[in-house]
Amino acid sequence: MSMNEYYFFIEVFAPHGGLAGIEPHLAESGLPFKTRRSGFGGQLILLGDSDDIDFTMDPSLESTLYGSGCISRTMSESWHLLESLSLVLFRAGFPHSIGMDDNQTERSFWVEYEWAARH
Repeated sequence: MSMNEYYFFIEVFAPHGGLAGIEPHLAESGLPFKTRRSGFGGQLILLGDSDDIDFTMDPSLESTLYGSGCISRTMSESWHLLESLSLVLFRAGFPHSIGMDDNQTERSFWVEYEWAARH
């Protein structure tokens, strides 16, 4: 299996203090992400917490948080990780959209939860 860099983008509707309430779901999942309180607006945001995940979420004064990064794993492992992150966001009650590009096949993959209703 070949390792490539897979770029991904996340939008999360989080109008009340960022991702407050996600911590127990994230800890239970074992995913390589961590939360951090932003110095800009005090929102709880998500960061990558692994050598093979480069991910940063931008704090915002708006209700939607945006993040992007890349994963250095196989395509199936990368997509499984993002689907698992989507499940964590779902369990915590956050509407979201996650997309990943596969530059080898020029395809994009998306998973969403109640996102269309927000736009």
